[in-house]
Amino acid sequence: MESAGFPVVCLETRHAHRVLSARPNKTDRNDARGLAEMMRVGWYRAAWIRGTTATYIRSLLQGRRLLVQTRRTMQNMLRGGVKRFGLIMSSTAGRTFAQRATSAMDRDTHYAAFAAPLLAVLKSIAEEIRSYDRQLHAISRADEAAVRIMTVPGVGYLTALAFVSTIEKPERFRRSTDVGAYLGLTPRVHQSGQAGSAKRETI
Repeated sequence: MESAGFPVVCLETRHAHRVLSARPNKTDRNDARGLAEMMRVGWYRAAWIRGTTATYIRSLLQGRRLLVQTRRTMQNMLRGGVKRFGLIMSSTAGRTFAQRATSAMDRDTHYAAFAAPLLAVLKSIAEEIRSYDRQLHAISRADEAAVRIMTVPGVGYLTALAFVSTIEKPERFRRSTDVGAYLGLTPRVHQSGQAGSAKRETI
């Protein structure tokens, strides 16, 4: 729409929701009228529109995260399986579990029928995670901001890319403290109902 010459404004959803929730009757017509009134009087907060590169990076990160979560779920199922079948009663933690589960299949045909499909899928998932890692690693090496962030001890390319793709353009923040609020790291006040008992905590 912007390339066609139309003005485009994306509203900050939480702010718009608070404004619209004050209307007594929630209907599509009333919501549309409320949004139009917000635009007319200028009482809105424009949301940042993520660029193509940042969207691409975050899509890769989200895809990798989904595969990692799926792998963890399947591994937990396999770990519970070997104990239910009484094949491995010791700790199943560590990277060698897949090999131990494979060897356990030779001792119990029922466990083999349960575990073989899961182990085959896990192998495929591991290969795809490595594919994501190669792409993300290459992107991080070519990104100046990510390279600088990775100089911080304990910060790897995944964390650096997640931060860079979320912030995208630091100059859009007036103060450095605004970045924490944008990420949800804002102080809040918790009161138990007694005077002087308020405390501040960061969420």
